[in-house]
Amino acid sequence: MKKRVLFMALTSVALSSCVSDQMENGAGVAGPVKLTFDSPVLMNNSGTRANYYGEVGSHTYDGSSTVYTYPKEEDFTIYAVQHDGDFAGWSAAQAHEINNTTVKYDQSVDGWAPKNSEDNYYYWPSGKMSFAATSPADLELPGVATRAYGANGLTITGFEVQSTADKHYDLLFSTRTINKTSADMLQGASYYSGIPIQFQHALSSVRFSIQNTTDADVVLKEIKVYGVKYKGDFAENLNEDATAYSKYVRGENVNPAWDVKNDTIKEADGYVGFTGSVGFPISAQYVAALSAADTDEADENEESHQLLLMPQVLTDAARVKVTYTVNGHQHSKVAKFNEWKDTSDNEVDEWQMGVRYTYRLVYSQGTADKDKIYFSPSTDQWVEHDIVVIEL
Repeated sequence: MKKRVLFMALTSVALSSCVSDQMENGAGVAGPVKLTFDSPVLMNNSGTRANYYGEVGSHTYDGSSTVYTYPKEEDFTIYAVQHDGDFAGWSAAQAHEINNTTVKYDQSVDGWAPKNSEDNYYYWPSGKMSFAATSPADLELPGVATRAYGANGLTITGFEVQSTADKHYDLLFSTRTINKTSADMLQGASYYSGIPIQFQHALSSVRFSIQNTTDADVVLKEIKVYGVKYKGDFAENLNEDATAYSKYVRGENVNPAWDVKNDTIKEADGYVGFTGSVGFPISAQYVAALSAADTDEADENEESHQLLLMPQVLTDAARVKVTYTVNGHQHSKVAKFNEWKDTSDNEVDEWQMGVRYTYRLVYSQGTADKDKIYFSPSTDQWVEHDIVVIEL
């Protein structure tokens, strides 16, 4: 797996009420407590960690599923407000200088810890603090794009999905963590857990798998996605409830959405979901996933990518081109994404935020006379979606 290059920019900040050169506090030890963050988790993922595409993260298999942890190699960005009493709304005046501040993993606390410009840690102030976060910290925003946080949550202006698939990344935004104090972090004599961060996906995921129900020798050569929109402005659209500021309910007082621009990626510049040479499995029951890693480590030119794309209504322009061979003869087929239905007979004409669509390329007896294959999209890890069949 190719790991995208991280361009780190540590914000030079100093929060006097939260910074100290003293050692951090453990239970029964006088002194300030270091401000740290626990490994982030993903919202609505049944207790499992997120699969952060493009990053090198640890994972374990618990007998039924693979559990991913937020990668220690990755950094995220935090925003915070300080308040004497309970949280009563996000105020820029309370944000001090913890604002778009990069947080890195720190082995000494087995968590993520922000530092100020002098390489000193932040420490808890008196009173309470509330937090929000985004990931990754090194958000690659071309041109005049900006990212900010306020009373209505996160906004990103001028975002663009990167031009090549190996530069795609899982853009995340968090719910708010409200009314935390240093006392909340104390766990035992010397150990304290970090501030919890719960992330959500801001983009859509598109990936591919292959299946062959015949004895024909079918070889995939390339998958290219084009005609899709790739620019937009994001707004979390969080409406603070005057009676319950900690409330966070999707569809009720928070409605994250993209204002997607009309710019579309041209075929010549299309996103490559796969390039190389890989055979379809010759078995009616067997499905081979095209993983995000290289499908053949011996061939550096053979790559498969999960595409992290702009959520959008799929117009007639949004298409996929598949190039493949059948018994040595090359074929290619262009299909529109919006002209097919899923197995529940529902049209799939939109990529939604936080949903992963797996398009299964199937070569079958029913289409062998025309050397056709068809798509069968499904989803996993993110929000599930029924299989969709697209005949080529």
